[in-house]
Amino acid sequence: MKYQTITPDSRAHGRTDNPSEKFSYSLMAEDIMQLIQVLGLHKPFVVGYSDGEQTALEMAITYPGLARGYLIGGIFNALTAEWRQIMQGFLGFEGSGIVNFERVIQTNAEFIRSLEEKHDAFHESGYWKSLLTQASRAWWEPHIHTQADFAKISDPVLFWCGDRDVFCPPEQSLEMYRMVDKAELAVIPNADHFTMAEQFDIATIILLKFMTKLTEPN
Repeated sequence: MKYQTITPDSRAHGRTDNPSEKFSYSLMAEDIMQLIQVLGLHKPFVVGYSDGEQTALEMAITYPGLARGYLIGGIFNALTAEWRQIMQGFLGFEGSGIVNFERVIQTNAEFIRSLEEKHDAFHESGYWKSLLTQASRAWWEPHIHTQADFAKISDPVLFWCGDRDVFCPPEQSLEMYRMVDKAELAVIPNADHFTMAEQFDIATIILLKFMTKLTEPN
């Protein structure tokens, strides 16, 4: 079984601009829903990790029947103390829409260079500041979903996470898994939120098995 992969840049990321500067997971979910409709895709799989997984979760809740299945990795439904700490220290997020750029420049020069390479190349110099400001609004005040929200999910979902992820801990994935009827759960060994790529050969086997089960006839 072969799959075609479509990887759009989310609003404000890469080649995609965001002149309104409105930024939230629900808006990005609407963007991807409209992309699916414009491209005429029939029940595609939706795969997301980190920001992508929060967007995928919004899609699963808001647009039932849109996808064949969701593969949602590295997700949280309640901010951990560790995540708040890294937002304030590593990212300089002092509040929603408030970013200490000097702190980020002084302590995370490599991170800034990565942002410039991925985003500034397609926008004006220093665009990364606008991106971080917009992201801070979604990250600092995420929409925390209720059990009633999860009950709206009707499409199959695979929740997957690293066993050492302190930002999106497996305990939260387990809790969400138990609130969704057509859900499966996979915990990838020896992986935290940022080292998942080192274990992605294991994750790929699990993701493909989930997709194949929903694609091939019994």
